[in-house]
Amino acid sequence: MGSDASAVVDLALRVNGVEGLRVADCSVMPQLTSGNTCAPTMMIADRCADAILA
Repeated sequence: MGSDASAVVDLALRVNGVEGLRVADCSVMPQLTSGNTCAPTMMIADRCADAILA
């Protein structure tokens, strides 16, 4: 995730180079947490939903 050309998704979780596709899972985390990934993934999905509705 990032704003540079080599990033797969941008900060709004849109996949670069693919129209209308967003990714909201653990793959967008720059570093995985050492604990359970359920809560961080739910927060990513919540931010993605906010971005879609905005």
